Amino acid sequence: MAWLKQSLEGLSTRRPSFSNTARISDDGESQNTGTAGQAFPRQTVARYALYSPLSAAGDEIRVVVLYPGKRDADIVCKLTHVSLQKSPIYEALSYTWGDLALRRPIHLGGRLFDVTLNLESALRHLRRRYRKRTLWVDALCINQDDVEERSKQVLRMGTIYQKAQHVCVWLGGAADDSDAAMDFMKRLPLSPRVDSSLANESLEGWRAVSMLADRPWFSRRWVIQEVSFASTVTVLCGEKAVDFSNLALAADALLENYFTLRDLLIQRKLTRDTISDNNRLASSTRACKLANSRAETCSSLPTDLQTPLLRFDIFEATDPRDVFYALLSLASDTQNGVIVPDYSNTVGQVFRDCVEYLIRARNSLNLICYSSKHNDTLGLPSWVPNWSQRSQAASLVLPTRLGSGDADRNPWYTADNNRPPHVTFSTDRNILIARGVHYDRIDRPSLGSYARGIPAQWYGTVILTQQASETDFLSAVEQFWRTMMGNRLLNGEEPPASYAEAFEECLNGLNEDMGIPTYQGDLGTMSGQFSYRIRQTVPHRAFVVTRNGHMGLVPEHAQEDDMVCVLFGCSVPVILRKRDDGGFQLIGESYIHGMMDGAAMKDFENGKVDFDDFALR
Repeated sequence: MAWLKQSLEGLSTRRPSFSNTARISDDGESQNTGTAGQAFPRQTVARYALYSPLSAAGDEIRVVVLYPGKRDADIVCKLTHVSLQKSPIYEALSYTWGDLALRRPIHLGGRLFDVTLNLESALRHLRRRYRKRTLWVDALCINQDDVEERSKQVLRMGTIYQKAQHVCVWLGGAADDSDAAMDFMKRLPLSPRVDSSLANESLEGWRAVSMLADRPWFSRRWVIQEVSFASTVTVLCGEKAVDFSNLALAADALLENYFTLRDLLIQRKLTRDTISDNNRLASSTRACKLANSRAETCSSLPTDLQTPLLRFDIFEATDPRDVFYALLSLASDTQNGVIVPDYSNTVGQVFRDCVEYLIRARNSLNLICYSSKHNDTLGLPSWVPNWSQRSQAASLVLPTRLGSGDADRNPWYTADNNRPPHVTFSTDRNILIARGVHYDRIDRPSLGSYARGIPAQWYGTVILTQQASETDFLSAVEQFWRTMMGNRLLNGEEPPASYAEAFEECLNGLNEDMGIPTYQGDLGTMSGQFSYRIRQTVPHRAFVVTRNGHMGLVPEHAQEDDMVCVLFGCSVPVILRKRDDGGFQLIGESYIHGMMDGAAMKDFENGKVDFDDFALR
């Protein structure tokens, strides 16, 4: 411990204004404390001096020993190596790094080492007064400058959190009624009752919980496996702590009763930081998915990587490659090293390789439908989704409410009539050659919808293009409202004809500027479910009537004369555009009324149309 004494005894010469600096004796006990919050002098730390190589055997990790001290004392810790095979005693920290530009030094191995403000705050709150604490913290225990080490350690992340005696979740300091939220979650009964009889105090508690769920930790992709594999989890926010089970219960109840709570808060004018904000709904959804993932992983892993990839699409990663790498431990098919993290590969290479693997593993092309989120910033082929961006349009391939369904094994649509894919890849693996049927073309798409209702122009198009007879008109209206909701209820079933009443109810509010409004009602009612499906399918899509007279919803950037095709192994029609080099650009997925249940494939099987091989570039 000589280095520790020398490091701390020398602080007065390096930082004269910093008095009463904490000293640590050889047994790790704090002797006196100083004042936190003052600026440390900048000192460059050579990471190679801090990080000795890990054992090549592959089971060794570093842990950080956090020495005791008062809350405002300097943070002092050291790194040590342990073998996962020897059941080491440590806790793992789950947190967000925060703004990388805002840093504060700690003492690590006798040197000043910059960490983000959020990590410094977490360590300060986790530190004990009189006893050392052994932690695994990614920013400290992995040499972030060593690409090879990062790649290898990523593969062990699931095991690291699984073998930890405990996982501590740090949400950040107390703010925005977080203390009230933490106390409220502790008091929740197993089956919280949410209805009009709810007291204002409870409503304020739910509002505080919704604000807590909006914190950055809930959007971080890595936290999924960190809480899923943990034996026990405690959630910390400021000075408050709750068991993860309390958070899971609150998240599930919040999402289930979201619209009821929103309406009550509005009615009672308690919306000073409103729960009705759409971002809060997304935050509540993420919190609920985390809770469900922990419960499911305790029983078994998903069968393959595509399941968590789509289920956790709304979670973010600072490094886009972690869109896939952060989920490898959560899928049984990637446990054998079929995908090995390699941070020396470009983002584009990682995305392309993982999508190709999943096409082969799933024997399905459904995943390429997510290329609606494609752009050219990464130089990706059009069939490779840009997973670093979230698509603004909700998926048609996987249109479940929480995104937990299986689009390949239980598809809502069968445009391909369950025909298996016929695909090959070019030598450089940038071209996907897919067999399918060219069935129709787009005829002058309407402007895309950015609202949560139906543009008036869309309905006007239907009226103007129909014959004068009442029968044809009523048939066209039914095709229209079925197209607007993707002809599916939330359970994946086709809506009965009685849903025309729900459409008429919305039609009564038709406004030339605002269009046909939808209503955020109870999902147990016909009008509530109709409106919810409209808000899933319509935004950020364009309405079309094809050359053959089919109504449909297509990507908002689709153009006149784009091709409507059904690819073998893809459950929904796709929009393709011919390129000058003879290949095709995949524009995205589509809903084409009358083509979703295999009509094109049946015509192909009956010899009415022939197949083509489309080179998607």
